[in-house]
Amino acid sequence: MSSLINRIPITFIRSSGILFMALIYLVYFFLPLDLLFWVFIFFLGLSLLFGVYYLNKASKILCASMLVMGHVIFFFYGGTADMWLESLTKNMPLVTFLVFIPLLSIPFRVEGHFKVIQEVAVGRLEGRQRFYSFVSFLTFSICIIMNMGGLRLNYEMLEDHFRRYTQTGVQALMRGYAASMLWGPYFPTVILILYYLNLPSYMYLGPALMFGLLSLGFLMLYGWMVYRKQVIIENQIPSIPFPISNSAKRKLIVFIFLVLLLIILSLALESWVGLPIMIAMSVISIVFPLVMVTLTKQKIAYIAAVRDYRIQILPKMINEVSLFLSAGFLGEMIANTNFGQVLPSLFTTLGSVSLWLMIFLLMIIIPLLAIVGVHPLVTGSVLGTSLSPAAVGLNPVSLAGTLIAGWAMALVLSPVSAINVIVGGMVDKPPYVVGLKWNWLYSFCWALFLTCVFYVYHHLF
Repeated sequence: MSSLINRIPITFIRSSGILFMALIYLVYFFLPLDLLFWVFIFFLGLSLLFGVYYLNKASKILCASMLVMGHVIFFFYGGTADMWLESLTKNMPLVTFLVFIPLLSIPFRVEGHFKVIQEVAVGRLEGRQRFYSFVSFLTFSICIIMNMGGLRLNYEMLEDHFRRYTQTGVQALMRGYAASMLWGPYFPTVILILYYLNLPSYMYLGPALMFGLLSLGFLMLYGWMVYRKQVIIENQIPSIPFPISNSAKRKLIVFIFLVLLLIILSLALESWVGLPIMIAMSVISIVFPLVMVTLTKQKIAYIAAVRDYRIQILPKMINEVSLFLSAGFLGEMIANTNFGQVLPSLFTTLGSVSLWLMIFLLMIIIPLLAIVGVHPLVTGSVLGTSLSPAAVGLNPVSLAGTLIAGWAMALVLSPVSAINVIVGGMVDKPPYVVGLKWNWLYSFCWALFLTCVFYVYHHLF
């Protein structure tokens, strides 16, 4: 009991520190006063000080490695105090986005929009091919809003089917998630790469939607080729589809409308108002639940969801906060010193030999390093900060798509990625099985396919 009592204040300090750090930074963005900046730095330090002990082992090693490498470069090239502060806060827009984006899913949960999908699925998923296609599409759609949370939600909604078709369901989850990463406007990976390349999201997300849909079509075609000859297991008892109720249809329509509205609103704030996409989405993530709670009778459910966010979600964010701050520090040190000129010259030389080969190698270097233990956050940050479209001879959209696709493949294949750990835990399989063993061939074929897509896009646009 005493241990629990002692831990409660620490948990409260961690969650409050992270929340106030992000909130004050958001205010500072609109009102750039020196006092606000140093208050924000105070809460940043408070969050790291009280959170570093609770980092998991992998995050501790990764953060320490990136910070040590960054400081070695900093001292070797004679960095300044301003450069140090700028590097430490480089990824704060992304961290702010990560802190507030979970609020966006609260109205969809409370209003029952996600449960409607389960009603649609009942009795319609007999056979591996049909199940694979449905889960792929469902994951591709829901993870745009919920990110990794969509993986668990899909599993919980279709748990009986996952028990029946474990490998098929896992492959559909992982591949649908990776495809959605190519264009999902609420994915930290997408936001971070666009931020590093200084590419406005409204210029990228149109072509990226095409990349995502092409990838969705590719993974469904791949599944059809694999599962078309497999039949339902004899001891299965096929279920009978239930008719979809009118209320479920209305909720489904409202869900689609709200998702499109949120995406359009975030792009409008970026292109017309001039807000960076991460700041725009952070503001929307705060305002959207506040608007929805005034229009509903389920205020108690909203209060409970926010309480769960503060107690369950915020304290665990110290891993993501620490990782992205450390990655920003390392990436900015590389970008602002002569050390960062090595990679551009290497890929420029490769691009002069074969642009197609350069795209392919640039894409697969992230998952290859991830398989041997180098986190894609490190590789992606180094490549994103050190490469420029002009330097490698590739248009900005194709370069962004290449880096994002490589990062997506790394998350699917790496034995230590959070996605593989989460999904492996859900189906009681080792992370290397659900990731590398079950998806390496698909990932290789997908890399070849996307290389052709980005190569053609480069030459056409």
